[in-house]
Amino acid sequence: MTSTKSFAHSNVRDEGFIVYLFSLFHRELGFDHIVQMQTKFPDCTAIKEGKQVSIEFQKTSDELSEHLVPLELGKSGIIWRNLPDQNIKVFETGKEIVVERGSECAPVRFPKSEYDLYTAQDSWEIRKRILNLDYCVCWKVNQDPSHFEKEYSHVKFIELSIEPIVVDFMEKRRDSLKTLGIKDLAIRKESD
Repeated sequence: MTSTKSFAHSNVRDEGFIVYLFSLFHRELGFDHIVQMQTKFPDCTAIKEGKQVSIEFQKTSDELSEHLVPLELGKSGIIWRNLPDQNIKVFETGKEIVVERGSECAPVRFPKSEYDLYTAQDSWEIRKRILNLDYCVCWKVNQDPSHFEKEYSHVKFIELSIEPIVVDFMEKRRDSLKTLGIKDLAIRKESD
């Protein structure tokens, strides 16, 4: 039976602290170097094992769903939503989601390998399933497992609250972290 330490998730207040920790420990986490940081999605481009990868920083893993916000019909053709006054039909075949917009327009087809159909009462929307993302670096992975696999099965998650190098850093700097707004750091031991 091994014992690991982790910090309570409620102590980390924002994404900025996740960026700070990743900047300090990206090499220890397996990344060769950081190429670029930005405020738009994805937050970071880095090199890992000689390949360029995209990274998004979040406080918790379920915040990643903010990047799947649906767009209105006609904007980019990536994500569709029905509008009440339009004559649009949507149905599923074995491998596709099909949208028919009347006899004058050709049907639009979305492969189920990349898109999901969401329905509720009289409305529906089609969302692109695959985010153009390789890694999500977050404080805590707390995603519902069924949603996690469906939406982000290709994304690798790095949970900083259980990374030994991060836990050791936070233990050693408990007092100085309070000045950053991180208060009442609670270390808990978890047994396997």
